[in-house]
Amino acid sequence: MTVMKNKIFIIIFFPLLFITACEDQLDLLPPDKISDATYWKDAEDFRMAANYLYNSLPFREYELDADLMRGESVNSISAGTNLPVENDAYWNSRWESLRSINYLIEKAEMNSTIDADRYKAEARFFRALNYYLLVSRYGDVPLITKALDNESDELNSPRESRDIVIDFCIQDLQLAIPDLPLRSEMDASDLGRITKGAAQTLLAKIALFEATWTKYNGGPGASKVSDWLQIAINASDAVINSDEYALYDLHGDDSYRQLFWNEDADDVNPGVKSEKVLSIIYIENIKMNSASISARDILSATKKAVDMYLCTDGLPIDKSPLFNGYGTYTSEFENRDHRLIQSVAQEGDIIYDNHGARTLNPEVNYFITNYTGYKIKKFLADGAERHLYNVEYNDIEVFRYPEVLLIYAEAKYENDGSISDADLDRTINVLRTRGNIAPLTNVLVNENGLDMLTEIRRERTVELMFEGERLEDLKRWGIAVQEMSQSFRGIQWDNSDWKDAGFGIETLTAHGTDAEGFIVKDPASDRYFSEKHILFPLPLQELQITGWENNPGW
Repeated sequence: MTVMKNKIFIIIFFPLLFITACEDQLDLLPPDKISDATYWKDAEDFRMAANYLYNSLPFREYELDADLMRGESVNSISAGTNLPVENDAYWNSRWESLRSINYLIEKAEMNSTIDADRYKAEARFFRALNYYLLVSRYGDVPLITKALDNESDELNSPRESRDIVIDFCIQDLQLAIPDLPLRSEMDASDLGRITKGAAQTLLAKIALFEATWTKYNGGPGASKVSDWLQIAINASDAVINSDEYALYDLHGDDSYRQLFWNEDADDVNPGVKSEKVLSIIYIENIKMNSASISARDILSATKKAVDMYLCTDGLPIDKSPLFNGYGTYTSEFENRDHRLIQSVAQEGDIIYDNHGARTLNPEVNYFITNYTGYKIKKFLADGAERHLYNVEYNDIEVFRYPEVLLIYAEAKYENDGSISDADLDRTINVLRTRGNIAPLTNVLVNENGLDMLTEIRRERTVELMFEGERLEDLKRWGIAVQEMSQSFRGIQWDNSDWKDAGFGIETLTAHGTDAEGFIVKDPASDRYFSEKHILFPLPLQELQITGWENNPGW
């Protein structure tokens, strides 16, 4: 099924140049580069200025910086070997965006006779997003709410306590939400812009993040944890109750995999509910991405990732009688969550690459660019023509509706210490139905010696597997050092059919196997993730200019 994308704007950065707007492409100009004498005359000027802010949407398709994915080489962040840098492009880009955001908001407030409330609301969304991304990465940061110039006193601002910055983000979003449209109120030309649902999702995400960060790591916002959790509950509940979004299901049991590359899953039709609450928009032959080629070439799953998927009876593999072990090429995939089968390749799967269709065969080609024995296929498109460099045009999701469901369930349990079966049915079990696994219930947990919070976190990890959430989740749960310090393991080599596999297996066995016979890809002795890695180091140049102290341990 092919759906035509109509009048969707493209995010391209033109710092000093206007180009002629057309039906499929809007002019994008940093708001702080616009001449006040000739601009800010009507709402359309604010709309076009707001377009530039969409450059700051995070592209987080993969998560090589965590513990569930392995590429061709060791990732320095994951391994804990990253070092402070003189200049940090991530830091710089966020502050560049914030300057433009503050400038647009100032101009909207100065021109109160112009109906620019919607675009000021979009700017508030992006201000909250950028500050959240800074806080989650660096901790305390300056809180700047005006556009600065070379003479501004605020250039010497101290770092503000993270809880104050988060409260400011929450306030910005609460102010923005009433002035943003529902997705169903948009026409095709507006799809991809910030909606009420996107702002509510970000509000829920930020509130849950800081509540759990503070609960498990400590910090100055301890008295606010319950308030933040209630904000997360209310905001996610509002998205659920809006009836604006639904799980993508156009391809039956294969819908989960198709979601990440098939154009009919994109945010293209205002009359059809979407799973993608907010996406970075791409269009065939106009603006392309390289998401699928990256996945095909370098991405493998760790054993930990594969083991997290449940059996169809809703039980973990160490408790379920349905788990068939690791002895054959396919035994561990049997009777498992369908999302595993759609995310990790197995013998007999067809993978498309530059050479056309390749049927995976352990004795011939299974270990080509396969670094653990678990080849990721979650983001791979069908058809060799979709794997040439930079020709993908699937919309890259920033927020998916499943995350909204997961936020509600986690915040509810964290706040109340329990969760009802009714709330599980409207959240977690919606996702388990797609995975063809038994529902999560309080009886299932109690009768099988499970822990409800662990199972809620498992569901989040499985549903959002490889999508860029894992490292921040581990940090806010207070278990990053514990999890990131473990060996990266692959398939079971000893006592299994894999020992007879052919071409390429020697690249997997360089570090030998552990006591259970599983390949050790990266031994724990080579992993140095410690408490100091909970926050990233600040750029050294910033420290020299401001006199700030770096984050602990750096």
